[in-house]
Amino acid sequence: MNPSSLYDPVRAATPSTTPTITQMFAYNGVDVQARLQETSKTLFLGNASAGGNIEFGPHGDVHLWTADPSLNIENSNPDMGILQTAARDPVFFAHHGNIDRLWWSWNKEGNANYTDSSWLDISWTFYDENKNWISISVADVLDAETNLHYTYDKSAVDSSSSKVFLTAAANMATVKQGPDPTTTQIAVPAAAQAKIAEVAPRRTFILHIDGVDVPPDKAAMVRVFVNMPNATPKTLAAETPNFVGTFTIVPSVVKGNTAHNHKKRNIVFDVSRQLATVLKGQKNISVTLVPVNRLNQRHENIRLSYDKVYITVE
Repeated sequence: MNPSSLYDPVRAATPSTTPTITQMFAYNGVDVQARLQETSKTLFLGNASAGGNIEFGPHGDVHLWTADPSLNIENSNPDMGILQTAARDPVFFAHHGNIDRLWWSWNKEGNANYTDSSWLDISWTFYDENKNWISISVADVLDAETNLHYTYDKSAVDSSSSKVFLTAAANMATVKQGPDPTTTQIAVPAAAQAKIAEVAPRRTFILHIDGVDVPPDKAAMVRVFVNMPNATPKTLAAETPNFVGTFTIVPSVVKGNTAHNHKKRNIVFDVSRQLATVLKGQKNISVTLVPVNRLNQRHENIRLSYDKVYITVE
C-alpha cells in the first residue's frame, strides 16, 4: 500500500536530495525574481513563435530535477522528467500551480496579458469533474478569481527587487550542436552601436535563439554566454557577467518513442545587463551555447540544432 496519495514510486527527488532545487537554480543561473521583473510580454509569456523565460527556465528545471536530481540529461526519467508522463506524479499539479502563481504575480505588478483573439480564443476540450464534455478557452481562465474562484494570498515578487532593463541584434544558418560549445558571431555596425547607446536605458533588448530542435524523446540543458567563446560546462553562471541564462528542454515522450507532434522551439533571453557591461562598444557579439549533462558535465550525446541567433529591441 502506498504511504500517501502524493506518493510516486519513480520520483527520485526527496526532501534530503542534493543538489536541492535552490542549488540547481543557482548552478543554472535561474533567477525567478529577475524574471518576475520583466515588463516584456515576449520575454515573460513568450509569443506565437517563442516560449517565455518561465517555461524554459524554472518550469523545465523542476520537471527534470524532480524525476532525477542528478540531472542526467541523457536519460530523462518518468514521471515528471517526460511531458508524456508528468501528470502521473502529484507533484506536477503543485508545480504548475506555482507556475500559475508566478504568472498571477507578474500580472499583479501591472503587466498585462496579450489581448489578440488568436491567443484568447485557443481552446481545449476535456471531461470535467462531472464527466461532462466541455471546452475552455484561454479567455475563460485569465481571471482566475472571478471564473475559477481562487486566488493567491501572497505575490511571488520580492518587493525589494529592482526593475530589470533588457537588450538586442542579428541573423544566420542552422548550427548542429555537438558536445563541444558552439559560437555564433553577430556583427554590430557603428550605427547599431549608437542606437544601443541611445535607447538602452529606456528600451528592452532581447536575445533570440530560433529553431531549437531536439528529438522528442531527448532532453537538453544548455547554458548561454555572450562574448565568452571559451565557456565550458565547468563555467559557472554565478562566476561570470557573460552568462545570459539556461534553457531546458523536457522530453515529450518516453525514450525510443517518436510518435509525437514534434515542434522546434524558439528561446528568448534578457541581455540588457550584458549589453551595458561586457558588450558595451563591441563591434561583434558572440553567442556561445554550452550543453551540460548532470551537474557541470559535458553532454557527450547531445542531439540539438538551432537555426537563427539575433537580437531585437522593444
